[in-house]
Amino acid sequence: MSGVQDAGAALDFVEKLSKFLEKIQNYKPEVKSLRINYLNKTTELKLLINAPQGIKRHLRDIEIPAYPGYSIKEIFDGNTFNRINVNWKLKGHNWLADANELGASDRYFVILEGSITETSLEQLVKLYCPDDPKRTNELDLYWIDSAIKDMAILEKIYDELTIDKVTTCVNVGLERQFASSIPKEIKQWFRARAQADVYLASKDRQKAFKSFYNLRLAQRRMGKLSPADVHNLAKKTLSPETFMYYISVDKPFRISHLNPLENRQWIPEKIGVTVETDLNYRCPVAQGDLVYKKIEFASKLEEEVRKLPGLPEKMRSRK
Repeated sequence: MSGVQDAGAALDFVEKLSKFLEKIQNYKPEVKSLRINYLNKTTELKLLINAPQGIKRHLRDIEIPAYPGYSIKEIFDGNTFNRINVNWKLKGHNWLADANELGASDRYFVILEGSITETSLEQLVKLYCPDDPKRTNELDLYWIDSAIKDMAILEKIYDELTIDKVTTCVNVGLERQFASSIPKEIKQWFRARAQADVYLASKDRQKAFKSFYNLRLAQRRMGKLSPADVHNLAKKTLSPETFMYYISVDKPFRISHLNPLENRQWIPEKIGVTVETDLNYRCPVAQGDLVYKKIEFASKLEEEVRKLPGLPEKMRSRK
């Protein structure tokens, strides 16, 4: 128990486990494994408890503390590993089961389900990703670093520790590629439209009139091109089917999904890329780059712009 008690000063969820184990010390509990789902904030704790026939006859009921948010999922015979059907009853702050229902074995695997707080996850896992990438001519590289903290403490407590789906969101910058790939006439129209909206809301009639004049002028330069088609172009190029080709991540990380971010400007500024990995004693640290192929993506944007219906020929042929 000393290892658990020492750990309690460092990790609050370990301290709670220490109190839990103290309450069932009659069964000489052994913590076999802890599995945590980082994304869902759920836990699965496997204990091996010892209940010799003498204890069963003396206690009659097997008693396990019932902590808020935790429940008994399953119990197995510690010798045969067969699942045992036990009728657990909640009484006060404890789960009770008739010792006779446990059969002749004196060792049992008990699986508990519960939850873990955001604060505890922060104490348990280090997770880092920079806002600004390392830039090369062709690529943007976002360094991701995650690791289990306090390994020396945790190894004293758990025979096995697994943290699934350690997740972070990398905000990949897009504004430069959109700005360089969209013809200036299109950008002028969107700026003129934004300015017209501002002056219309301000009720400044002189500025509103001038802004609408600039908007009509910008519309003539765009020809028959519809602004809605430009919005749809951005939506299409940032869809998972298209954009996933331009990003990759080093193992042991994997890309889970994309999170389109709301942008106040018509040019998309960023897209969120959710990246996850699994950590355990064999792989307590995960490090690597998320790679964004920005030049290839900009070329794809230029190609799609040239396909826009109604785009003036001078813009279509422009390099």
